[in-house]
Amino acid sequence: MKTTLRSARREPLLHFLVLGLLILAVDAVAHPRSGDRDIVVDAAVIRDLSTQFETSRGRPPTRPELNELIDGWTINEILYREGRALGLDKGDDMIRERVIHKMRLVVFNNVVIEPPTDAELRAWYEEHRSRFGEPERYDFFDVRVDGHGEEARRLAEETLRAITEGKEPESLRERVRVYRERPRETVVAAFDEAFADALTQLPRGEWQAVPYHDEWHIVRVDAIIAAKPVDFDLARQQIESEWHDDRQRHLALSAVKELGTNYEVHRPEEGG
Repeated sequence: MKTTLRSARREPLLHFLVLGLLILAVDAVAHPRSGDRDIVVDAAVIRDLSTQFETSRGRPPTRPELNELIDGWTINEILYREGRALGLDKGDDMIRERVIHKMRLVVFNNVVIEPPTDAELRAWYEEHRSRFGEPERYDFFDVRVDGHGEEARRLAEETLRAITEGKEPESLRERVRVYRERPRETVVAAFDEAFADALTQLPRGEWQAVPYHDEWHIVRVDAIIAAKPVDFDLARQQIESEWHDDRQRHLALSAVKELGTNYEVHRPEEGG
């Protein structure tokens, strides 16, 4: 399957961008700007991205997660600058977000996608099977133990021993969180992949101590309900619709990255 942006001769987006870049070039001669092709990911950007992530997830981002956040911020900065260069910011109050949104629409609306072959669609479905049908679901009780590291591990063992002996404190019962038939993706969102995987290995109906980063949790898994896959032929229309959206996002991102070749992105060193 060959899926590309329109040829240069017929591509409205390309014409639009070329015109905008010409306008930008004239503007640059009349009003020189230093460093507008440099994108600097400084400590303030890192701090803001980390704070936003921690506010929504309840923990700091890992290094791979932070790299993804930086990638997303960089893509938005490219969209913002390209949109601003094309004059999409004129008359707007919330300039940055609205320019990014407008530029995103320009890119998305000019991506051309050819229909997939049956083999391509089936291969994509197998890779994304978890999106369709009934997902794996979890029934479990969870209590986060106070403290961190070794202190939390010792307290988890003491708490588990008290539960086994029927002497668990009343305060523990008040802190129990109940998860009923939660899809795996929501468990992963609340915790992470490793925690969800650990739940699948626990004996049913028994309290167990489970590590989670530098924390410890006391968990009882009552049931894990197996996923129920959907029949490909019955769900073909939905599958093709999601494939189309996925492909559109991929090609739009590729188009923005191509625009990004006009910029020098300065990122912090690993571990910095």
